[in-house]
Amino acid sequence: MVEIGHQVDLDANGNPKLGFGESSALEVENISVDYGRGRNGGKVFVTTTRLIWIPDNKDQDTQAWMFPNIILHAIQSEPEPCLYCQLDSTSLREEDQGPNTELRVFVNDPDKLFQLYSAMCDCAALNPDPDAEADEEDADAFFDKFAIDPSLPLSSLSIAPSSGLADDDYDGQFDDDDEDAVYCEDDDEELQ
Repeated sequence: MVEIGHQVDLDANGNPKLGFGESSALEVENISVDYGRGRNGGKVFVTTTRLIWIPDNKDQDTQAWMFPNIILHAIQSEPEPCLYCQLDSTSLREEDQGPNTELRVFVNDPDKLFQLYSAMCDCAALNPDPDAEADEEDADAFFDKFAIDPSLPLSSLSIAPSSGLADDDYDGQFDDDDEDAVYCEDDDEELQ
């Protein structure tokens, strides 16, 4: 799995070099990022495969987080509006593990914050979690979607008792004689 928080190569204009088939969906300037190491200014790019931060301070490394490694993103309103991302710490480099499993992108303009969130939603949808597909396949083991003919009306479907006993084998043991009465199990006398 690709490490999250990996460095990014930049082109001559200072923009990230994109991979094969990758395209830029949004660029937001004048932001600050907090990745557990203090708040730092810069700009972010949302691409079809990752979120990229390019710091204003050229002594700092650029960072990128692949969408499958961003397990949650949301708009956080308190204490200050920002894009909040929770990162998959199981795929972090050893030196990045610990408190750095959260990422916050602060944007001064509420419209830009919403645009950033929308771009994240759109691009995250392009990168489904491969583990989620395996979970779906496991869930299908308990339900055979082909066992029910969708052309049948619902009234024709019935559920048989799991024990395989016929209805007359129950002898009314589950029938409710008097809905309002309460019985004591020990001596079958009615309580009020």
